[in-house]
Amino acid sequence: MDYDLVVKEEASSEIMEAVFYYEGKKTSLGDLFMQTLNSYLERLKNSPEHFPEKFKPFREAVIPQFPYLIIYRIEKDEVVVLSVFNTWPDPKR
Repeated sequence: MDYDLVVKEEASSEIMEAVFYYEGKKTSLGDLFMQTLNSYLERLKNSPEHFPEKFKPFREAVIPQFPYLIIYRIEKDEVVVLSVFNTWPDPKR
């Protein structure tokens, strides 16, 4: 079953910040970040329970190529992305 994907406003802002940051570091690195993120978002839609539940009901999908994780929850037939969190400032957080 494919779930509907809902990306909250805060998560959208975090995504745009990351794209601008990586694009400023190297041309097309922002595009690579988006491609990588989109592949993970597609995985969430297809099998959201694949990633661990850290703090009920929140789950985390780690993006190993970039220091980010996707924080989301499953609500009926939706995957709700709450944050695309930059772990670089404090990786243990």
